[in-house]
Amino acid sequence: MALAIRLALYGVSFVIIVVRDLWVERPPLTSELWLHFFTVIFVMYFLIDCSIVFLKLYRKNLAHLNKLHKEHERTKAAYKIKSQFVSTVSHELRTPLTSIKVSLDLLNTGALGPIPANMQTIVETAGKNSDRLSRLIDDVLDLQKLEAGEMTYRMEVLNVQVFLTDAVEGNAGFADMHRVTLMPEFDEKPWLFVEADEMRLMQVLSNVISNAVKFSNQGDIVTVGCMTLDSRVRIYVQDRGKGIPQGSEEKVFGRFSQIDSSDRRQVGGTGLGMNISREIVEHFKGTLTYESSEGQGTTFFIDLPLR
Repeated sequence: MALAIRLALYGVSFVIIVVRDLWVERPPLTSELWLHFFTVIFVMYFLIDCSIVFLKLYRKNLAHLNKLHKEHERTKAAYKIKSQFVSTVSHELRTPLTSIKVSLDLLNTGALGPIPANMQTIVETAGKNSDRLSRLIDDVLDLQKLEAGEMTYRMEVLNVQVFLTDAVEGNAGFADMHRVTLMPEFDEKPWLFVEADEMRLMQVLSNVISNAVKFSNQGDIVTVGCMTLDSRVRIYVQDRGKGIPQGSEEKVFGRFSQIDSSDRRQVGGTGLGMNISREIVEHFKGTLTYESSEGQGTTFFIDLPLR
């Protein structure tokens, strides 16, 4: 309707002008006034033709946009249902799993008495699998929080050297289980400071350290250190394992992906840890990257702004 009104106004204005000149002058057909008249008629026909084409394209695009809007609304609804389902299932699994895990831990520690020899291997295996399932649920919940933008952070200024000391001590037991040595490599002074959530940054570093330990050979050393890099602090974790093949970054930081995705892989995991870790580090305005050479090991770098 708006287009029709505009075309009518333009058409009436132009036609009135030339028709008035023809009416007043009454020129012969050889006059330029008739040329003006037919030119106006041609131009108006051209404008109307272009407007009709434009109107058809506009209606087609509008219908397409409406279709996309409906698909977007359906996708949002499906995503919301999926998020609620994952969150509900994860929380419902956590309660019974906690009870199972506590019971298995009590059995494995001997708090309930000695375990018969023919049951010890089974109980230990069940305990390890309950730990893996617990980590999977935690990772799924963290991923859900990140996707929904509900991950909470308690930002504070951290002393990097003190933080790394706590990280090495906290992961020493896991390294001992795999017969790997964690070696701190940093100077106590000058003190380096970053702004981050201590618990979430510890989650990132523990994940990186545990990966380095799992992919190391027995008797290897995993180095944990820090250094200044221009206006940033670089935290690094270096292992001497088999390394990561070139072009595997998408698998390293992807969701539910493993470098070795075969059924015979020796190292388990959810395939979510590094993806969640990168999301957390990027929230701190930092980066999580790595350098690797096959057969020579891998070094992960956590670069954060220096305070």
